[in-house]
Amino acid sequence: MGRVVPELNNESIREIIYKSYRIIYVLFDEKSINIIAVHSSSQPLSGISIFE
Repeated sequence: MGRVVPELNNESIREIIYKSYRIIYVLFDEKSINIIAVHSSSQPLSGISIFE
């Protein structure tokens, strides 16, 4: 579920868009994820230190 984050181009890091937010998560296996960011879609990801 979700799409690969275009800025990162890593198959295990995905995002779901909900309203005006990007929910970015790491996919570990079919049943395990870790949410790493909930970010306003109006701001670039480069402003978050974990994506620099």
